Amino acid sequence: MDSNHPRGLADLTQRLRLAVSRKATVCLGFLEPPTPQVLVVSPGGVASTSVMEQIARFCETNSPGDGDGLKHIIRPPRKAKKMLLITGEPREVASSLRRRGYLGIHSAKMGSVLGVLLRGNLQEHYFKWLVRRQRENFAQDTRKCLVLQYGEVFESCKKIADFLNLPSEQFCRDYPARRARRAQL
Repeated sequence: MDSNHPRGLADLTQRLRLAVSRKATVCLGFLEPPTPQVLVVSPGGVASTSVMEQIARFCETNSPGDGDGLKHIIRPPRKAKKMLLITGEPREVASSLRRRGYLGIHSAKMGSVLGVLLRGNLQEHYFKWLVRRQRENFAQDTRKCLVLQYGEVFESCKKIADFLNLPSEQFCRDYPARRARRAQL
C-alpha cells in the first residue's frame, strides 16, 4: 500500500495538523519542546535510529521513535546544546522514503504542508529540497552540531564520541555495524 499520500480526508487532516504543529513549534519557536542533552536529527532513511539507541546508552537523547517530535525537524531548536545530524544524499534519502511509503509523513514531520499535499515526482523533488535545507540549517554552527553523511556514520564512532564527550572505547565497542541498504533508485 502507498502511504506516501493521505488515505482520505481524516488522514490528510492529521498530516496537515502535524506539519503545521511542527512548523509552529520548532521552525517558528512557539512552545519549543524541552531539548535533551544530545539532539539527534535526520530526514529519515539514514540509520539514525540505531545510532541514537547507542548514544542513549551514555546520555539523554531525543526519542528514537520520534515520540517527542524532535527527530525529523528541519531547524535546530534554539535551546539545543549538542546536536548530531545524520543525513544523506537527498536523492537517495527521498528514494528510500518513497519506496517504503514514508515520504508524505516525513514531509509533515519536517513541518512542510506543501510536502504533504504534493504527489509523485513533485513530492519527491520537493523532499530533496527539504533534505538540503535541513543540512544547511544544522550545519551553521559546527561547535554545536556534527553533521555526518549516511556513508560515513558507521566509521565515525570515535568522532561522535569525541564530539559528545563520551568514553570512546566503551561507546565504540557496541557501535552499530553497517547493514546492507536496499535503496532502489
